[in-house]
Amino acid sequence: MDIASIDGYYKEYQKSLIRLCDMTSNKSFEILKQEFSQGVSTHPAHIRNNLDFVRSEWTEKISLSLSNHKAVIIKGVSGQGKSALCYRFLLDNYPEQLVFCVRHIQSFRQAENLVSALQGIIKHARNIIIYIDVNPGETNWVLLLQELQARGVSVPVLVSIREEDFKLSKVDGSVISIDIIDLYFFKIEAENIYKVLTLDNPHPIFRSFDEAWKRFGEGGTFLEFIYLLNNNQTLRQRLVGQVEKLISEKNPDSWLMLLNLVCYAGKIGCPVLFKDAKRECSCDTAIAALDRMSKEYLLKSSDDGRYIETLHPLRASIVYDILLEKIAYSPSQLLLAVLKCIEGRYPQLILMDYFTQNPYDPSLISELTAVPCRDWTMFACMLNTILWLDVKLYAERNQKVYDELIAKKGNGWLAFAPLDISGELRPNEFISENLTSIFPEMAEGIIRDIEWMKNSLTSTVITYDTTDLWVKNSNIPLNVPKSDSEWSDFGYSLFWLAKRKQKIQLPFSLEILREAIKNGDLQAKADMVSGLFFQELFDSYTICESLLRDRIIRHFNVIKFIVSETEVSCEFIPPYFDDNENSSKIKNFNHFWTMNMVDILSKIYPDKEYIGAKLIGVDLLGDLGIPAVDYEKRIHRSNLPYKWITEINSWLISRINYAYYCDDWLKTAACGV
Repeated sequence: MDIASIDGYYKEYQKSLIRLCDMTSNKSFEILKQEFSQGVSTHPAHIRNNLDFVRSEWTEKISLSLSNHKAVIIKGVSGQGKSALCYRFLLDNYPEQLVFCVRHIQSFRQAENLVSALQGIIKHARNIIIYIDVNPGETNWVLLLQELQARGVSVPVLVSIREEDFKLSKVDGSVISIDIIDLYFFKIEAENIYKVLTLDNPHPIFRSFDEAWKRFGEGGTFLEFIYLLNNNQTLRQRLVGQVEKLISEKNPDSWLMLLNLVCYAGKIGCPVLFKDAKRECSCDTAIAALDRMSKEYLLKSSDDGRYIETLHPLRASIVYDILLEKIAYSPSQLLLAVLKCIEGRYPQLILMDYFTQNPYDPSLISELTAVPCRDWTMFACMLNTILWLDVKLYAERNQKVYDELIAKKGNGWLAFAPLDISGELRPNEFISENLTSIFPEMAEGIIRDIEWMKNSLTSTVITYDTTDLWVKNSNIPLNVPKSDSEWSDFGYSLFWLAKRKQKIQLPFSLEILREAIKNGDLQAKADMVSGLFFQELFDSYTICESLLRDRIIRHFNVIKFIVSETEVSCEFIPPYFDDNENSSKIKNFNHFWTMNMVDILSKIYPDKEYIGAKLIGVDLLGDLGIPAVDYEKRIHRSNLPYKWITEINSWLISRINYAYYCDDWLKTAACGV
């Protein structure tokens, strides 16, 4: 196993990568049975105890699809039983020790670490499968699929994802081999479920399937139908009754506020910090409230008591809708309150959901600046979301123009759209401009189409109005980053603050930076150094650059390291353990390490025109006349754009394409986008 695999394994195992056999529960069978009947989010323990309804038709579809495709995606709205179906398939078809579940994919770097770890695992265990249960709002799961297939890692991947999250994800079927299974609940399946459940004993309430189907409303989700048969009433009826009982018992209003706040976050899967939620709701009896609502399966507490959350996003959505009619509390007020009660990357999910569901209000951005960011991760997430919002607003203002362009050009519309709406790389350029010299007979028409776009669009770059409003009035965190990912977020924040002409004074000493740079992930610290450079904090940058350069020289066995006025380059011996199985993958190995070095150097030295990296000692087959491949790079800065910038352009493409996504994957392909 090579060092890349070992490095990736230790960075991700038990964090974002966990075996199915390690996902256990200490709850008794009776507790598991009772909570599962109430429609809680599925845990593997529920399936191990056979509490689910086996949906053979769907599991057979998954099996057939995986035999023909490298990755299979199960998509559907909340409550269709995606997770339960996938766990059932995995437990029935694979040893639990060989099912690797991916919990979070937050960046391209993390995707690389995961792939490196899986490459090493595959060498010692052949019959493995990867399962990605996509968290609400996450789109980076696509990066893992791309990296696995780009590196030729032959391992099946099963993905479960909400319909709305799939539409926001940039899934390119031309780049990755995938099959899509649309999970839905239909009358024939409902009738089969009813027959199985009443095979030995008639249902106590619904004497026929038609009675049950009528009470069900002749449409809904799998979870809601199962709940109806198990509890003799619809899930909504039950939740309405529970809420009305809380009100009739004259419990404090703060109890309802607490429930409302947690359900607002819970409808997209976000837990809230108990202490902060108690403060925001002015709920002095929060422990009693939580105890009561836990018994009613409305809320639950984490094992350590730090968080409270709902039992399932569908239940949370229903309760939130019920309370919306009973509590005079606007969605924007709830948003501001919830943001003060969540941590990590959840603020981004909450904000994106709000701005997707509600009209834009500039006054809300001003109010958001008053929300304190508890750390640099939260600050970076909010900044990233505000940038996304500027792109969303740009897309909406120009949607009719893009509609007309797509009507004219179909799949070729992108060549006639602005190449770089960020304005940071190649503003006011169009891909099709380069076609005029290749196809001179078409030049006149191409130029005419480009001029039409320039005159029709509000502008060829986004204005950053919303971002500028937020960055000028928000307060930066004062705490020192505690993890590699937070140091990376720190660098990202400094970078974009500088781009929006907001220069800051570091809230901590140079000595702290000096100590931080000596340890941790090199790429994360390269992000940090990049932020210092763009902020023009050159004293801090110079010291950190020197220390990080020394670390790179030691870590990578660098033979030569050259920094000139226009170029930075190094020659190094790659970390490598002798592995006969790896001899056929030398090209991938060489490419991995050269690009790894190029990525790090490009961040540390943003002012250099060329970035170079060369591997030493990889000409293993030279005596046989077989030259080493892909062992040296010298790349111009223009071909190494920051993902921090390029993601802005990808957001626009996703927003424009989003309007053309159909409910069915095959229909979407037929839509011509």
